[in-house]
Amino acid sequence: MKKEPLISVIVPVRNVAVLLYHNIDTLLSQTYKNLEIILVEDESEDSSSAVCENIAKKDSRIKIIHQAHSGISIARNTGLDAATGEYIAFMDADDFISLNLYEYLYKILIENDADVAECDFIKTDVQKAVYYENFEPPVQEKEKVEIYTSNEALRKLHDDDLHTCIKAVVLWNKLYKRELWDGIRFPEYKKFEDEMTTYKILDKCKKVASSNQILYAYIQRNTFSMKRRFDMHRFDAIEAYDNYLSFFKQKKSPDMLERVARRYLRMLTIIRDEISPYTISIVNKDQTLQRIDQRFENIYQYLKELLAQNPELQDRQKYHQEYYNKYKEIIKFHEERNERHLESNF
Repeated sequence: MKKEPLISVIVPVRNVAVLLYHNIDTLLSQTYKNLEIILVEDESEDSSSAVCENIAKKDSRIKIIHQAHSGISIARNTGLDAATGEYIAFMDADDFISLNLYEYLYKILIENDADVAECDFIKTDVQKAVYYENFEPPVQEKEKVEIYTSNEALRKLHDDDLHTCIKAVVLWNKLYKRELWDGIRFPEYKKFEDEMTTYKILDKCKKVASSNQILYAYIQRNTFSMKRRFDMHRFDAIEAYDNYLSFFKQKKSPDMLERVARRYLRMLTIIRDEISPYTISIVNKDQTLQRIDQRFENIYQYLKELLAQNPELQDRQKYHQEYYNKYKEIIKFHEERNERHLESNF
């Protein structure tokens, strides 16, 4: 019998000891057996390092790499450099996967002669996750596998449906041919690293096999207190969208440029709302807000010019206006709130 090709699964590990035993067990119990499981332990502050060592004693397929704390992008790059498989996959150490995930992704990739295969996912929270014994996917719709060309897959990154966008851009619901990663690595010390990387991979593809089957459970770790703190890495999203615009300008696709620029407006609106409250402390906050306001105006004007040059896109103007109005409402709301706060302190 012909041996299955090796799949390297790269798992960055940091401060996830409470979930790690079970999550790695779901990898060890995969119905696809020829796996290389690369745990990149990123100098955890809990017992994750010791847990990794204990787990590795159970199975020779596990490789552990310990590194000084450098972040998830460098951890994934470390894993890519160490991987020896013909195929590459990523898993977040606090997520849950179906036991047939890699068997299924490999099957649809081979059956459709694709370069990337992806499944669908659900979100859950860490409180629910600790009670999982095995991840049992929800009741599934009839299996549907769609085949996308490179350009069609790139378009999904900026689909009007947000879940479709997330499914297209994330790393962990996919199986990749190894050669796609030749010359491509994640940007160091950045968040939104998938936004800065996935489009480069999809641009190299001939085919993507995309399934509606839900085989991955993504753990949302945001709590109320976490949402109250502004993460300066949110500004990495601006860099990601500047990269998108440059990329699709080279593609000379007005449709994609409009979609990217429209999502850029949405992202700037979210960031403006997050950093406006007087409770948020940022160095040179006023200048930062002015730069964001100017960026929003520049993108909005770019969209007006793009639509003027491409009349077939005119029906999308209503979405741009909605974001414009929302943005102005946010500015007004927080200005009035700040004034009330100042008055109450006198």
